[in-house]
Amino acid sequence: MDQRTVLVKDVNKGPFDEAVLKALRSVCRAPLEGPTDWRIGVRNESGEVYRVIYLSSMEEAAAFSERLEHIGFIDELPQDSQFIPGCDTTFRQKWEIGEAPPDPMGSRLFWHIGKVLFNAGGALMLVGLVAQVSLLFRAAASHGRLRADLTLAMAYPDLPTAWIPESWVSFAACGVILIIGWLLLVESERAMKPPAG
Repeated sequence: MDQRTVLVKDVNKGPFDEAVLKALRSVCRAPLEGPTDWRIGVRNESGEVYRVIYLSSMEEAAAFSERLEHIGFIDELPQDSQFIPGCDTTFRQKWEIGEAPPDPMGSRLFWHIGKVLFNAGGALMLVGLVAQVSLLFRAAASHGRLRADLTLAMAYPDLPTAWIPESWVSFAACGVILIIGWLLLVESERAMKPPAG
């Protein structure tokens, strides 16, 4: 794989370099053999070409270009002003050079929402289970004199128990909230990371 790419001396690597290498590995699994027909440059966040990729055929170049576009890069070939001598084309990330990358699909916001939902759903289920155990202990302590349909509101009339789940429906609703939160966490973390090659 080292034969297929070189770093440009004295130029900082882009923070997305590992994603670029994964994209290269997904396309070129064998060592480079024969002449290199295509040279693709990759720019860092400052706009400098920091890595050059060597590909042996147009098919490899097309497949690698497609992978780069899939992970958020733009082919600069149509932009003559961006042409770099020694490269057949160059790629940069979709945001403007010098600007901070945008938050993909608001993923950080979704991550925070997911965290709140996950914690809330889990906490409600835990409190509900503790409450049910407390009712069982009260029933045991009364030697069965308590009603079988005793609710938290009946057992603790002075406490705000309306938000605590008791029925299987309310526990299921808390479970749905927890699962939605977990899915938002997983998907937003995936969106904030470079896709695997």
